[in-house]
Amino acid sequence: MSTLEAPQKVYQRLAVIGTITLVLVYLVILAGSVVRASGAGMGCPDWPKCFGKLIPPTDVSELPANYREVYAEEHNAVEEFNATKTWTEYINRLFGAALGFSILIQLILALPLYKTDKWFLVLSFLNFIGIGFQAWLGAVVVSSALSPAKITTHMVMALVILAIGATLLFRIQNRHLHAFSGYPTAIRTTVGAALLLTVIQVLVGTQVREEVDVLLDQVARSEIIAGLGISFGIHRLLALITFFLNGWLMHLIFTEKASPNLMKRWMLVVMGSILVSVASGLVLAGNSLPAVAQPIHLLLACIMFGGQFTLLLYAFKLTPRKDGAR
Repeated sequence: MSTLEAPQKVYQRLAVIGTITLVLVYLVILAGSVVRASGAGMGCPDWPKCFGKLIPPTDVSELPANYREVYAEEHNAVEEFNATKTWTEYINRLFGAALGFSILIQLILALPLYKTDKWFLVLSFLNFIGIGFQAWLGAVVVSSALSPAKITTHMVMALVILAIGATLLFRIQNRHLHAFSGYPTAIRTTVGAALLLTVIQVLVGTQVREEVDVLLDQVARSEIIAGLGISFGIHRLLALITFFLNGWLMHLIFTEKASPNLMKRWMLVVMGSILVSVASGLVLAGNSLPAVAQPIHLLLACIMFGGQFTLLLYAFKLTPRKDGAR
């Protein structure tokens, strides 16, 4: 990482907008999960407007009598108007718009760093392109009547935006962190493996969710768990591996004297999110998949991802030994 020499005010503003951006990323993920858990994905049948309006209706009387035909695209049927679902989807879009503006502001504020830290400016620009692609993808998801493959791609892009946002905030908050050349290679390797496992776990979890959506139309909610395929078994096995792998990572970080205190705190965040995520998973499996627990489960997985990615940034900043010896 290059030494930053821009005025202190630039750092302060970027730190604030970077924090706001990350909070908004998590809010968008949470809102999107609530939309899916509540079945509100088609609450607004068009995009970017909702029933052709900037502010959606609150009652069906505000729509034309043939609104289902008016807003139908190709062969996708429009659902019966439901104000709760419509506004749930609309609030999700508002969070997305707020995130887009936040990333744009971050890009503008990063312009003074074009001489001292070009990578910061490049990453800010990539994040801006990413959120634009995510917005377009959101429109594709709606027009495809919630295609599972497109929803999964939408989730992956959210993780990419989260990773870039975490990198930008890390560069600002830890610009004075001095590299320690004796940092163990084992930590760098383990945190990389843990992060990769989390991404796989999220993708497998998305597959499980798609199976649940199919079964909801076929069997009673109480019978869904019994009807799930091998992906559910893999999801549970990976959860166990995730717990032990991150437990080992926690041991490595806390026994390494060169680990910064912030790194240890992020490790606690990761382990805490894993424990609560496992608990929410048990609630989901043991109580016929209550809708309220589903967004919490996904949010915790994303918090775990964000924490692990930050740990990876620390591990790369602290140059590891080649032999890994202590």
